[in-house]
Amino acid sequence: MDNHPLETQANLNKIATLATGIAHCGSMIAMSDITDGASNTYLFGEKYLDADHYTDGLGRGDNENMYMGDNGDIVRWGGRVGYAGTDAYRGFLPLQDTPNYAAYLMFGSAHASGFHMAFCDGSVHATSYSIDAETHARLANRKDGLPIDASQF
Repeated sequence: MDNHPLETQANLNKIATLATGIAHCGSMIAMSDITDGASNTYLFGEKYLDADHYTDGLGRGDNENMYMGDNGDIVRWGGRVGYAGTDAYRGFLPLQDTPNYAAYLMFGSAHASGFHMAFCDGSVHATSYSIDAETHARLANRKDGLPIDASQF
């Protein structure tokens, strides 16, 4: 079934209302939309990859081209999933690239000590894989109004 252009725009508007990061389907974020401050908000970062598939294009997070847009090859998540107060309430924690581990929605890299994140103010920070899940989620959210403890990343 083809979407009517107005239905598509309505869907994009809904996503724009719910999305908390910088890049999302239909994203048109202005600096004024980053209410947590540009120095407290991720812009983009290195992505986790299955180390067994660096060169063959078979990794779930790197099997399509960069023009796919809002796709698991392009986007990464720093937020939380599950319900608050439950064991399932966890973040998309970053990982060092690992052979035979097919996860793909989190940030990460091949570097042993951490991964790099660019912030909306233009700064780039080496970030530890052991970043606190709450801090990681707050940095990925441009509008939660929650404070950031820089010592946690």
